[in-house]
Amino acid sequence: MKRRPLLFIILGLLHLSEPLIKILQFKLTTNFSYQEIIGHILSISGPKQIFEFWLLFPLAGLALLSIKNWSWFLFVALQGYSIYAHQSNNAFNWPSLSQMPFFSSLLLISINCGIIIFFLLPSIRRPFFKKDVRWWEHRTRFDYSFPCTIFTENPNILKDCKILNLSLSGAFLETKEVIADGTVLTINITFGSQHITLKALKISTHAFQSNIGIGVQFRYKNIWQQWLMSRVLKKVSKALKNKNPSSVPT
Repeated sequence: MKRRPLLFIILGLLHLSEPLIKILQFKLTTNFSYQEIIGHILSISGPKQIFEFWLLFPLAGLALLSIKNWSWFLFVALQGYSIYAHQSNNAFNWPSLSQMPFFSSLLLISINCGIIIFFLLPSIRRPFFKKDVRWWEHRTRFDYSFPCTIFTENPNILKDCKILNLSLSGAFLETKEVIADGTVLTINITFGSQHITLKALKISTHAFQSNIGIGVQFRYKNIWQQWLMSRVLKKVSKALKNKNPSSVPT
């Protein structure tokens, strides 16, 4: 999480802690004891009231911190609901207190309205919908050449090629085959005593000299495959350091 944009981290944490901020506001603006406040909280009944008090803003915070293709829509939907709830002035009402909505909720809604407008800009929406521009998710890449094999269907092709660099998310391969973008490959990687076979998606092509280089993105079926790849990377990292102690992965 620490590699994400600082603005998203701060706002995400504020959203996650918003129920606690409301409780603190109760204490600062009323003469209730903490015991009475807890009693009021426990008196909240009904799925709608529980959702609005405890889950609405924390879910928006999780969506903001996730920064995935689904989280933008969830974030906007939750903020739209919170705005509607405050307009109707029924959400977050508290016995014996002012009927005005909580300041913490209003503050976050005001900020979120600005964020939603800001996120309508194409360049700002891109991290939610294009994984390639999420710079904080980029993996350590090891520049180390070793052989592997790839297999494609329609047409059926089994070819030897060479890995030029490797990371947990994908690899760059040297091959003489022309492979269309979007082709799903089966790639066999063996390095020392470590071996893994997994699916990969061909996403880019780069020509150099008489050969063609292709970028592939790994498609892990389960966490076991990710663990196997991490073992391969550990071996590659060790070999790279032994080959060139001053080398630094990119």
